Order: sequence, then C-alpha cells, then structure tokens
Amino acid sequence: MGLLDSLMPARTALLVIDMQGDFLLPEGYAAQAGLNLAPLVATIRPIEKLLAVGRAARRTSIWFVSFAWFAERN
Repeated sequence: MGLLDSLMPARTALLVIDMQGDFLLPEGYAAQAGLNLAPLVATIRPIEKLLAVGRAARRTSIWFVSFAWFAERN
C-alpha cells in the first residue's frame, strides 16, 4: 500500500508550496544557476494528479507562493 492509498479524502487537504517558474522553467533562476531541473519538473505530474483527485472529491487545495525581491547593491 502506498501513501496515496492511505489518504482519507474526507480528512485531507493538499498543500502546494512554491511551484514557481523560477524553479521549474529553463529560463528560470535554478536552470541559469546550473541546477538539474529534472527532479523538480518530475514533481509536476504527481501534483496535478493529486489536485485532480482532490477536486473530484471536493477537497481543499492550498497554494502557498512566496515572493522575494532583491535590490541591486552598488
């Protein structure tokens, strides 16, 4: 039995944290910094599946996105 099999939809909410293009897109910061995006991008489909199951069961989905701005220093 996997983790998904043990979830009780009536008592489950899905929390999605920081699915930002800066971490997932080739033009984003992570790729430009030389990080391997494959493990990050691999999380998209499973999250989409979890969201679909949650929506079908009319469960709560919470999206948390943080923002940070950095000023250039001279």
